[in-house]
This record gives sequence, C-alpha cells and structure tokens, in this order.
Amino acid sequence: MTDPESVSFYSDGHRLDALLYQGDAVAPSPAIVFCPGSRVTKQTPYYHVYIPRLVAAGLTVLLIDYRGWGASEGTPGELYPQEQIADIRSAVTYLQTRSEVDAGRIGVFGVSFGGALGVEAAARDERIRALVTVLSPMDGRQMLRGSRREYEWVEFLGELAADRRRRALTGSGESTEHFSPPTPERSRTTALSQDAIPPIPLACLEAIAEFRPLDVVDRIAPRAVLFIAATLDPTCPVEHSRLAYEAAGSPKRLIEIDSEEHYGTYVKHMDLILNEATAWFDRHLTATGPRTVEQ
Repeated sequence: MTDPESVSFYSDGHRLDALLYQGDAVAPSPAIVFCPGSRVTKQTPYYHVYIPRLVAAGLTVLLIDYRGWGASEGTPGELYPQEQIADIRSAVTYLQTRSEVDAGRIGVFGVSFGGALGVEAAARDERIRALVTVLSPMDGRQMLRGSRREYEWVEFLGELAADRRRRALTGSGESTEHFSPPTPERSRTTALSQDAIPPIPLACLEAIAEFRPLDVVDRIAPRAVLFIAATLDPTCPVEHSRLAYEAAGSPKRLIEIDSEEHYGTYVKHMDLILNEATAWFDRHLTATGPRTVEQ
C-alpha cells in the first residue's frame, strides 16, 4: 500500500478533509467510505491499523473527517447526525469522480456512531451497495438513556428543555463536555486519540436523541448489511444490533463477539472484525449489486 493521498471535497459548502488509500488492485476498483465514530477524527490510532487490511482486500478506502472535526471546515464540536450523513453521501459522490474507483461498487464501513450514520446514509442512498457497521448504536435516545441513571436522565431531559427555550429566546445555547457520562473503559483506553475534544452543544444532543437508524434500516435491502456487535458492550449495547438485524431485509448478517468492552473490542478482536468485513465486501462489492441472498 502506498502512502495515503490527502484529498478534499465539499459537503453543503464545507470543505472536508480526507485521506485516500489505494493498493495494487486493477482499476477501477471497489471503494468504501470509512466513517469515524462520534467526536473523533481520522487520526484515531486504530483506524490506521484497520485500513491496510481493507486495502489489501482490494478496496480503495476514503477516511473522512466530518465537518467541524479534524482539518475539515465547520464549527468545532458540533455533531448533528443529519449533517454527518450528508458528509458521507458527499464522500460517495467524491469517490465516484475518481477514475480509480468503480462508481457502481461503493460501500461504507462505519465504526461506533459512524455505523449508525452509515445505516441511514445507505437507507437514503442506493449508490451505497454494501455496509458494515461495527459496535454501532441504532437508537439515539436509547443510547443516551442507557448511559445514565434515572435521576441523571431526568436532569438531562431538563437541561435539553431549558436549552431549547434558551435558543428560542436568545439565538444561542450551551454546551457540555460529555456526550454521555464517561465509562471507566473510555478513561483508560489507548484506542482513541488523546487530543482534547471540543464541548458538544446541547442542541446536538437533542438531535442525537431524535436520531433512530432502526426506523430506516429496512430500506437498505436488497443491498447488503453486516452488523458486528459485542455481547456485553457498555457503550453500544448488543441489543441495538440485534434489533437492527431483525428489522433489516436480506442480504444481512449479524456477528456477535464475546466481549465486555467497546474500545477494547476494536483492538483485541481486530482480526475477526476485519476477516468478516473484508469477506462481506468481497461478496457484495464484486458486482454492481448483491449476488447472494443470506440471513
């Protein structure tokens, strides 16, 4: 694999920064958009361990920074799901302009919240022929609720309501340091970049609470979706992937990894995740549409 090419493209007028990785595959090759998780950038350490394996499997990989993150334009710290979905779809459009890429064989590989974004992007955009989601939430409200004790949840709903009134009366709202109360694993993990994370606006958390890819996952079929989950994931519980799998049409597959970690699963079970993902893309991006029906 050669060194990545620094590239940029636009989404809703914002210049987005990305890295394009290519191997020795004969052009035009299938390609995937690599979608980062929440509140991280393309510099997340383990992403750069995953990508050589994906490239070795014959894929061109576009690793993106959403608007407002990394070197992309936008307001730092903002995370509006619908805007990031637009960024993914713009990334697909950019890939279709590259002569090295087969425009009819584009997929998405999404980790954590990036997988949730990928589900809704694929539900809307038939150009996405195959999708892999890894340890991803499928119900924003339930994800936010599940990480809080009852009194914390009630307080959180009050904060959102107060900020909604504040924005209506003053035109601006407040931010918070945490997406959800930090888990012990997140505080000690080495899988993530140690760079400071900007505060997240409460308006973004309200938008996340209204984001429910579970409602649209059935629209992906007959394009292919693979769900990979960890059985005791404290951050994105396995039930999210189970419910999405049940709602999805064929071809689909659910892999459950016996693990009690979220970030650690990405590192410790990397071989399993990549073996399943590359096999899925090999099966469903080798033609302009899925060749097999499986459940």
